[in-house]
Amino acid sequence: MDTETRPVAGAPNVDRVEISRELSAVDAQYNEAQGVMESIIERETAIHNAEVAKQQGNALSKAAEEMGKMLEIYHRIASGGQVPPEDEQRLMEYNHELYMAAKTAAMLQEGDGEKYDSLFEDEEEKNGEEKTASEIAGEAEAGTPVSTSPRSDGYTAPPFLF
Repeated sequence: MDTETRPVAGAPNVDRVEISRELSAVDAQYNEAQGVMESIIERETAIHNAEVAKQQGNALSKAAEEMGKMLEIYHRIASGGQVPPEDEQRLMEYNHELYMAAKTAAMLQEGDGEKYDSLFEDEEEKNGEEKTASEIAGEAEAGTPVSTSPRSDGYTAPPFLF
């Protein structure tokens, strides 16, 4: 008795149906994962946009604050007041025409005006507290090399010539 395995009459269709079901399940999982990915990207984009808006708001706030200080310096000079040379210099660098208008208006004023303190002292104090790169470099021990040990290829770094 010879037993041959013959394909059953509907077997190829059964395999196709099974593969189609598996493909549908994989496609559903892919679509679900794609939806999750899109929502994550949307959330990250919203967070990024909010951060950019915050930074732009900070920049605009600083620019408005600086403009307010410049207009106050203009007003002080134009009314005949005496402002520190640093403030005059800042106004001149900010807007030369505004500075010249203030000086012209000041010439028309009679008498000595009020003497003012700098509007930028708080910034100068902050800047004074932080060390510059050259100050930090100046405080470093001069002539002390970082490493004098030879490298694996036999090269030895020369000593600093400060």
